[in-house]
Amino acid sequence: EAIYLPDYAIREKGTLEVSVQSTLTGILASDLKWFDPPIIGKEFESSYSIAARIIARSGIARAEASATGRKVSDPSIAGDLATLILRQNSDGGWRWCELCISSSAPWVTTWVLLALGEAQQAGFVLDDRGISRASSFVTQHVGRTTDVAYPIDQNENALMLYALAAAGQTGVARPLLKALFEQHRTTVNDQGKAWLLLGLAEVGETKANTAVQALLNDLSVGLISSANGNHWEGERTPRDNWRYAFTGDGITTTSAVLQALTRIDSNHPLIEETVRWLMVARGTRGWWGGTSAAQGISALSEFAVKTGELAGDYHFAVDLGAKEVLAGELTGTDPLAKAVRVPLTEIPLGKVTPLTLVRDFAEKGRMYYALNLRYVTPAKEAEALNRGLAVSHQFTKLDAPGTPISSAKLGDVVRVTVTVVAPAERDYVVVQDFLPAGLEPIDASLKTTDPALILKLQADRRKTFETVEEPGYYAPWYWWYWSPFDQAAIRDDRVVLQATRLPKGVHEYVYYVRATTPGDFFVAPAVAEESRFPEVFGRSDSARFIVEP
Repeated sequence: EAIYLPDYAIREKGTLEVSVQSTLTGILASDLKWFDPPIIGKEFESSYSIAARIIARSGIARAEASATGRKVSDPSIAGDLATLILRQNSDGGWRWCELCISSSAPWVTTWVLLALGEAQQAGFVLDDRGISRASSFVTQHVGRTTDVAYPIDQNENALMLYALAAAGQTGVARPLLKALFEQHRTTVNDQGKAWLLLGLAEVGETKANTAVQALLNDLSVGLISSANGNHWEGERTPRDNWRYAFTGDGITTTSAVLQALTRIDSNHPLIEETVRWLMVARGTRGWWGGTSAAQGISALSEFAVKTGELAGDYHFAVDLGAKEVLAGELTGTDPLAKAVRVPLTEIPLGKVTPLTLVRDFAEKGRMYYALNLRYVTPAKEAEALNRGLAVSHQFTKLDAPGTPISSAKLGDVVRVTVTVVAPAERDYVVVQDFLPAGLEPIDASLKTTDPALILKLQADRRKTFETVEEPGYYAPWYWWYWSPFDQAAIRDDRVVLQATRLPKGVHEYVYYVRATTPGDFFVAPAVAEESRFPEVFGRSDSARFIVEP
């Protein structure tokens, strides 16, 4: 790799972080704790929770078996399979839980059928009669008669057909999968397309198939790429309700796409970056069990099986110029990255410095590396930049919120609107809006703030609230008003906003400042970034602001 620092870079406190690791997925086994059954009341555990545990454990077991060369052996999977088999109803389906009085639920039966198929692929032998009865139950639901008031959700059907194929019912699933593709390809979302691809893969279709090629192209269009990796957003349909909520999120959609890409084309160029996004999502969004987490673990484990990275064991070294900065041994059983931070003062400006990564390729395994270069640029005359987040700020008067200003009289109250645009959902976002030196923020939560001024600002905020169809503004002293920003810190020179999860869309934050010092002042750009991945960031233009006496 070539490391280049431009001449204008400010190197003080800047760093080059180099990290290497042997596996992206080796830590997955630690997530199985989220699937543990309850200590008491096991009869009330839902059948779909048991199915999710089987899917997750089967994936981990296959990955570990591929690394060690041993057969899959997990007594807990066998116990869960026995529990599900005992719970099967006479009609072939499964209820929500063992003691539930409701009838068999198609969506529960679908996930159980998928779990049975995953267990079979892991080497467990099951009774064909039970699977056959479950398949008949699901097939009848797919072919049911409906009307315009309750239309069939073809995304749901794609999942059900994939479950049929995974359980070995390829003869039944094949014509239905092809019919769904031909008739509803344009209406199913990215998740439905992924289920459809997985179903086609289970019935023996390859990437040479025209339907498979078309679906792969469709998924490429829906790709959301960032410095975090590749992912696909979940898309809810009008029929979504609480039963299907766990199938509409980005983790489940991306997991299904990854599993489809891995099975159809293990060398697909989108796979590695998709794996990276899922591992980031695992750490930032959290996996708390359920089918969403189970699909993620299953997809990542399948990727680990294909790459063989869990069997890695080799030595490596990293050189920056003529100096060794990192060296050691990596194994597939050690999921943690080895990293070093190099001060930028050791890297010359305006020159290319080579960074060399070496490993013993005679040994098994893969080596992944990441380079994060962070330095400060002069803010003067800086232009707006969008690297996955867009941010801007605007100064206006209270009585004219639609007219931007670049000057104010000494003592005036100025309204500041910070706008953040997220093209996709972002995690752990920090927004810093820096103030010119002649302005000071007004903290209406302090008792020292003039009550008359607080009433005036509240009136301004209410007026703004009444003019927008969907609330998009927030003031920190309105505790009851929802905001994507979990915390707003008002400091003497800036306002800092923090959001654990920033939804896709446009978000605005309004606060107020007072002109306290006359002069011509520099306005530094507002900055927004994902704190864990600062390469996903944005900044506004720099400017000047005049405070007149």
